[in-house]
Amino acid sequence: MDPIKLTGVSILSIMSKVRLESMCWGAGTALGELPPYFMARAARLSGIDPDDEDDELAEFEELQRKNREDLTLIEKGKLLIEDIVQKIGFLGILACASIPNPLFDLAGITCGHFLVPFWTFFGATLIGKAIIKMHIQKLFVIIAFNEALITTALSWLKLVPVVGESLHW
Repeated sequence: MDPIKLTGVSILSIMSKVRLESMCWGAGTALGELPPYFMARAARLSGIDPDDEDDELAEFEELQRKNREDLTLIEKGKLLIEDIVQKIGFLGILACASIPNPLFDLAGITCGHFLVPFWTFFGATLIGKAIIKMHIQKLFVIIAFNEALITTALSWLKLVPVVGESLHW
């Protein structure tokens, strides 16, 4: 049985039926990333005190001063996002926006703090969320809720060398 086409309904036909709604969802999530960007940008342009205890930008500066070996995994992730956005620019923002990433608000804060142009930030975020990430998540949901595809995928497990037969039921 062809895993792409099951009982007359293919993955591509399902994807085409929900494309517009999915793109609107992705565009909405891109719009939702603007508040952290604008808040950090406004704070930077206003000359806010970076030593303010409630300021997330102060957290970035404090993390940069710490020894990298003493940081937690979350703190290392925050610094990684900052490095990607600062050093790679548009493509870094696009990469961060394209994967399911709970730290993307930090990318918006970082872009705002370092005065990344609005259209660079928003363009990369929109492309990443409304086109790339949307297709990844749409495909995952279609596969996850398609019983015939799951059955086919499980039958392929027996082809995995060494452990395949024990994984297949």
